[in-house]
Amino acid sequence: MTTGYITLEESQAASWAAMTPEEQAEYKAAYAEAGVRMHLAELVHNARTAAGLSQTALALRAGTKQTISAIERGARVPGGLMLENNAQALGMHLAFQPNDTEAGPAPADESATTAG
Repeated sequence: MTTGYITLEESQAASWAAMTPEEQAEYKAAYAEAGVRMHLAELVHNARTAAGLSQTALALRAGTKQTISAIERGARVPGGLMLENNAQALGMHLAFQPNDTEAGPAPADESATTAG
């Protein structure tokens, strides 16, 4: 018995199958960028709230305009200098750490979009 509805997985698979290889590559890149934006948004939000600061207070301490909200929504990706200023305003420093894997972070699971 069909319900007339399509599942999310079926919709994703159909969309993926309809894409050219170039469109799939563009989609993967946009998906990865969105993931990075949201990870950064979460890091800034968690550090700010742990420090007990409002978005306005962090912006003032970092010497920036009110852009903290946009960063925490993932709508804006700050440059390195702004990241460092925000970190210093939170009593932290910007640092990069090696991953546990040589290849970097694992790519997003495409099983839902490549299933046929």
